[in-house]
Amino acid sequence: MRDTSSSWVKRLFFLLVGTAVGLAGCGNSPRDFEQLDALIEDARERSQMSAGTAIVVLKDNRVVHEAYFGLEDVQADKSVNEDTVFYIASTTKAFLALAVLLAESRGEISEDTTLQELFPDLTFPSIDAESITVKHLLTHTSGIDNEPLTWSMSYTGLHTPAEKRLGMVVASYPSEGADPGEFEYSNIGYNILAVWMDRHYGRDWRTVLEDTVVSPLEMSRTTGFISVADDNAWPLAKPYSYKVGHGREELYLKKTDDTMYSVGLLATARDTARFVLATMNNGEIDGRQVFPAEVVEKQRTQQVETDGGYFDGYAWGWMTTEQYKRPLMLHTGGFSGATAAISYMPTEKIGVVVLHNENGLKANTLNSIVQEAAYGAALGLSDESVSAEVADTIDWLEKASSDARARLEEQQEARMSKAWNMSLSVSAFAGVYTHPLAGEIVAEENGDGQLELRWGLLQGTGYPTDEQDHIVVDFRPGSFDGLSFRVEDNVVSGLSFNGVYFER
Repeated sequence: MRDTSSSWVKRLFFLLVGTAVGLAGCGNSPRDFEQLDALIEDARERSQMSAGTAIVVLKDNRVVHEAYFGLEDVQADKSVNEDTVFYIASTTKAFLALAVLLAESRGEISEDTTLQELFPDLTFPSIDAESITVKHLLTHTSGIDNEPLTWSMSYTGLHTPAEKRLGMVVASYPSEGADPGEFEYSNIGYNILAVWMDRHYGRDWRTVLEDTVVSPLEMSRTTGFISVADDNAWPLAKPYSYKVGHGREELYLKKTDDTMYSVGLLATARDTARFVLATMNNGEIDGRQVFPAEVVEKQRTQQVETDGGYFDGYAWGWMTTEQYKRPLMLHTGGFSGATAAISYMPTEKIGVVVLHNENGLKANTLNSIVQEAAYGAALGLSDESVSAEVADTIDWLEKASSDARARLEEQQEARMSKAWNMSLSVSAFAGVYTHPLAGEIVAEENGDGQLELRWGLLQGTGYPTDEQDHIVVDFRPGSFDGLSFRVEDNVVSGLSFNGVYFER
């Protein structure tokens, strides 16, 4: 019978960190990471994770370990391997930020270039575009927000043609969550810079990224276009979530060429590792100086402190923190059916790539487990407190996964049994609701007396809440966003979603 007790995991991790060779030695051998693989398998099995995981560990100038677990296609029982292409989500920010800094090194732009200078012919009626710089946009300190831009470029795909994106950019407004100069993580700065790149170069920013970052690194299975991956018959990891079908049901919401626009790269774990390898080695890879060392060194300099959480500051497209009291550069990313984490220790020349085709609890926790275990092994650590902490994390994940399954079933049952709290009949709320930038939300009553909603590439079911004329809708699989209808004189006149008003 398999021993899944906490003590077994502690012994496993002790072997992992206790047998690793230190950096001053001859380097790690494949055997040093056998226990790491066993640790990952145990965490995945105990949390009942079916979707895939790919890991690559780097040290000095080479890959010292890579491993693949689970399935890229659960229904077809197709395993993840070195050719599997994952959506790497917001880890794309590190790539885009590097492309902007490379443009700065060529004299095309500066960190002090203002938003107004980026778009000199446009007027920004609600913000001071002269006070917002490229640095603010890249470091999440612009103090601006833009829900129509965010939802259109991330989820609905309703941001074409290019003129519409420009109209969305100029409609930006002050953030309610942070003043200018304060850190507030979002996609907005990167969305705006992607729009600028489209216009500045006269072609899609993703082709610019491929020319300036991806191709020089010889990342042969990396692209910003799903259509390219499909045309080349690359095996794409299908999206799953622990919140939907216990992680075994393919999600309807997938990465397309029009969604997650500014954070849209797809890549294999091997390709992603080449980017990390070059970055942690100051722009050098395979004996070639691919990027100027001073540009890469600048990219890792912290620009702003954050309020805690799992990172302490933000550089240029990289989060900054510590692991085992060593500086760690990190970026994570997530989307419907995708989770990614890339990181490296600049002082130790160690890096880790972790990619999953599942989002949420299990994938996020596995990122932490892999990061702690892989760096511990590569550093040659043997602290029992580390093994105990990893064991506790796996124990917690097993219980949290079980609790989450029960809780999700209870929540769905409660949503289905809740009575509608609407001032009019459900059919009265059916119709087309329009916003000049965000597009149309179409609401229709289905055969079960529920509202079905469509918004560009999004679709979802509305569920009642305790608040009158207010529903929650699962546009994003497993997540529920609030939506309020406006009723005036017994007539539905519009709806509000995330602060954006759509008129009927």
